[in-house]
Amino acid sequence: MSKDDIQLLSALALALTRYPRSTLQQLATHAGISKATLYRMARTREEVVERIVAHASGALADAFDNAGLEDQPPLQALHNLTTALLDIRQFFSFLLMNHWLTHMDRGQDPHETEECQHYIRRVHAFFQRGQEEGVFRADVPSLWLARSYDFLLFSMMESEQRGDIEPDAMVGLVEQMFLGGALAKQA
Repeated sequence: MSKDDIQLLSALALALTRYPRSTLQQLATHAGISKATLYRMARTREEVVERIVAHASGALADAFDNAGLEDQPPLQALHNLTTALLDIRQFFSFLLMNHWLTHMDRGQDPHETEECQHYIRRVHAFFQRGQEEGVFRADVPSLWLARSYDFLLFSMMESEQRGDIEPDAMVGLVEQMFLGGALAKQA
């Protein structure tokens, strides 16, 4: 996929995250492109969503696979994952929003899907390993660390979309805020 195609998908992902019920015409407007440009890429809104989901799912899998959650020192792996997820923040935010809406519309708990559980298990295992190595606090459940990290990332991405923070500051802010409460106290 070309860089231009990825930029277009990124703009569409951001537009759908902000305006998840947009029609095809509204989506083109929110993404800052013509309807003709959008129509050349996909003929239906569903096709747009499918293309974004396919690309975003691959980008998310790559971010997790390349972070070193299983074998890198925990702080390095956390930095790697944070950087990778914030690099693909438009796609990550879109996946979260799309996943949530899709399953809520079906009357399902989005957290109970296999896809969501797969990532929760990976992050949970990572924080559990970090606790065992004495890097992260052991007095709180590792699953709480995982969920806190996830929500902090989402909050950071939403704040950036609203213009509350600069993109260049995001990784440092996530690490400072999260680690300020998650690091084990050194004796």
